[in-house]
Amino acid sequence: MDPLSVTASVIAVLQAANSVMAVCYDFRAAIKDQPWALSRITSAINELRLILGRLEQVANESELNFDETNIARLTTLEVLCQEGGAISNCLADLRTLEKKLVPGSWAGKDGRKRRALIQSIGWQFRGKEAEEMLQRLEGYKSTLNLAITMDQAALIENMSKMMTSVDEHTWSLFKQFQDISLDDRKRRILQWLSPVDPFINQEAAMKTHHTGTNDWFLT
Repeated sequence: MDPLSVTASVIAVLQAANSVMAVCYDFRAAIKDQPWALSRITSAINELRLILGRLEQVANESELNFDETNIARLTTLEVLCQEGGAISNCLADLRTLEKKLVPGSWAGKDGRKRRALIQSIGWQFRGKEAEEMLQRLEGYKSTLNLAITMDQAALIENMSKMMTSVDEHTWSLFKQFQDISLDDRKRRILQWLSPVDPFINQEAAMKTHHTGTNDWFLT
């Protein structure tokens, strides 16, 4: 699976979560005495959306920088997106939940008529069925959070390797400069300890000689 497929899968689940959240908000606005399942499902879906948003960022970053590191980062997400994986199953459950919450006569109604319909039918998702759905949502949240944690651990490991490489390179450069400095000091010490070459002194004196100097001595 390529990064585009991973990103598309995460976005599809995020859109499904947004749709369910919109339905839950409609119910909360229309029902005076809100059932426990409505509040808990709304909270669970909202938390799930935040996790999916972070997963989308991970997939997008990997898509923009498709190198060996990001290929490794996508491995976990690819497994989750496959049939039977957490992302795939979460999408199926969210779509099922939306169908259970939205009556067949819902489509095409404006806000006022929709609220009237909600008030007439009430909240139908109760009892064991609601509890099982909440347990599955909690499971998806835990699994996807773990995937993010594993991805962050991989990033930290890669950053540590990069810093180690930089430190080694910096130390190598320091040693090179240190060796050059020592060689220069050795050269100057050896030059100072070496016997004086008269020719060098004579050549230096000739360079500083001015025309006419000591002419009085020769006359």
